[in-house]
Amino acid sequence: MRYFYHYNQDMRLRLLIFSFSFLLCYVNAQGDYNFLKDRVEHLKSSIGKGNNVANEMILNQARTLKDSIYQSGYFDLYGDILMNIGRLSQQLGRMGNAELYYKEGLGKGQKYNDSLWVAAAWDRLGDFYALEERSFLSLECHLKALQLRETYDTTRVTISDTYHNIARSYIQTGALSTAEKYLEMS
Repeated sequence: MRYFYHYNQDMRLRLLIFSFSFLLCYVNAQGDYNFLKDRVEHLKSSIGKGNNVANEMILNQARTLKDSIYQSGYFDLYGDILMNIGRLSQQLGRMGNAELYYKEGLGKGQKYNDSLWVAAAWDRLGDFYALEERSFLSLECHLKALQLRETYDTTRVTISDTYHNIARSYIQTGALSTAEKYLEMS
């Protein structure tokens, strides 16, 4: 009986230690996630519209951050960092790399992020194609974004921007009457 009592206490102590160590691992992992997410958001805000500050050092830091995110397994952040690296590559004039990163980011983001994130990614790729004067690809991307926004954006706030982007693409293709319809809707 005495042996059973010590065995039972020993098992409780082991279970308590195991539970505590699991909790520490969880808290540590949550801290890593928040740290990486904050770094991605900071990068995104520092290179966003109107902030053309890209240089090799920032691009290398973003690539290192991408590797850290991948190794940590936080794949919902992976699409974001790839889109940011695409933006940096675009700002540095590396359009081939930018397109590859945008496409890869969109592909990864479709698996792990919500539909509005995917719509924003389609719009970003469409803007890139418009800049490259690849109007039909731009139009295709913006139409995909519009479809997602009309389905999932309950506030309908972002739809007018997508209408405007579609109108711009139609203007580039020379379809002015169709562009006018989309401008009126925006």
